[in-house]
Amino acid sequence: MKKQKDSQKVRRKKRRLKQKKTRRADREKLRSKTTYSIKWKDLLLNLGQLKQWHDLESTMIEKDVVGYLQLGHLVRSVETEFCNSATMHERMKGSGRVSFDMLWTFLKPGEKGVCKCVISEEPVCGKIQKATYKQNDPHPPKWCLQLKLTTYNYN
Repeated sequence: MKKQKDSQKVRRKKRRLKQKKTRRADREKLRSKTTYSIKWKDLLLNLGQLKQWHDLESTMIEKDVVGYLQLGHLVRSVETEFCNSATMHERMKGSGRVSFDMLWTFLKPGEKGVCKCVISEEPVCGKIQKATYKQNDPHPPKWCLQLKLTTYNYN
């Protein structure tokens, strides 16, 4: 009786492992067919890097003409779509004052940030990993930052 229960457990484990492997294989197939989309905000925040890639591609134009043209079109599209946002960003950066609506242009991942600790209300310094805008109807809108902690004043 005990051997029969043990053998049933072993069979169940093997069946679960087989199901797990097939699910993993199915996920891999889906990933290979998945296309990714990028938010306009992220494109604007990384416009400088896109321009550098476009300039780099111009030296290797004979290898990938289509890629060069598509990257150029993307850079022009982002510039025309966000020309007002980019000029406002530069103006606010120069003046040292930022409106809440334009704060998203400064919350670029990798930039340094300082905020208050939720628990101790001490200043916390770190690099921005993620910035999300939350807008709830009963509450005022707010920005939530995910920082990678670099320094903390323990005194």
